[in-house]
Amino acid sequence: MPIRIGVAVADYFKASTIVIGYDVRPSSIDIFNALSQGLASRNCKIFNIELCGTEEIYFATNFLKTDAGIMITASHNPSDYNGMKIVGSKAKPISMDSGLGEIMSLTEKAIYLDTNEFS
Repeated sequence: MPIRIGVAVADYFKASTIVIGYDVRPSSIDIFNALSQGLASRNCKIFNIELCGTEEIYFATNFLKTDAGIMITASHNPSDYNGMKIVGSKAKPISMDSGLGEIMSLTEKAIYLDTNEFS
């Protein structure tokens, strides 16, 4: 699924550049790698700021003037959970009211031609 989310985020924002960071959860690197595959399949340049806090994604997205940013984190949830927070250009938070529903729909329809997809 992270590959398809990468495809959907790139398509939704028509992104050429995206910042990605992640927290310390063991699953974060695998999610980052899969997410990056999806983004790269859409020729999106990735700025990997690696281990960071969510506030650094907001800062980097705005400072680097990227089309979007993604923080791989489940925030306050237990360590066996993980997820993503997505921001648009100028660090605009994306919620169900501002595009997350469309990204979810694009994720369900995303086509990524790789039989080794991380799900």
